[in-house]
Amino acid sequence: LQRAPHGPDGRWCNFVETGTLFGHTTLHASYWADRVITIELSQTLHAEAVKHLAHRPNVTCLQGNSADVLAEVVPDLDGPSLFYLDAHWSGDSSVDWGSSKFNGYPIDTARAKLGDSEGARQVPLMEELTCILDDHRDAATIVIDDWHTVGTRDLNFAGEDWTHLDRDALLALMDGHGRSLSHSDDGPNRHVWHIGPL
Repeated sequence: LQRAPHGPDGRWCNFVETGTLFGHTTLHASYWADRVITIELSQTLHAEAVKHLAHRPNVTCLQGNSADVLAEVVPDLDGPSLFYLDAHWSGDSSVDWGSSKFNGYPIDTARAKLGDSEGARQVPLMEELTCILDDHRDAATIVIDDWHTVGTRDLNFAGEDWTHLDRDALLALMDGHGRSLSHSDDGPNRHVWHIGPL
């Protein structure tokens, strides 16, 4: 992320995270970004994050579907932003964890109630990217977490569905978009996309 756009003092103006979970990434980001916004679909996980991050005055915890909440947040962001896109269903008590590679978290995670497909209910990545590209005015770096899972089904646990996303189509979007500066893998699990200002 060394080429990522940030302020002259090395700090980010904004860090926006989708998928708070336990708030570990949020807490870390609060020490090197001026403004931190994290969005969590699960009401239970959101309430825990509000409690555990209350001591960090630059953190705002929001609850709801990240695609919808981003549409409200992004137009009001000023300055370069780092978007960390990690909103996806990570299972709940309905999953047979004994037959899964991933053992699950000690709490249920959430998926949207509505969607065009089960995958769209679980992973709102395309809607998140569209919102950022359409409404974020300044330069940004977009980190897509769990990149290796794009396009798969049941990779980590039974019922996990990312098949509504196509990696080649996402790469073509990054290659061809007018705001695209560069993109590359950051290890096996993340893809990083730098975009210029509108």
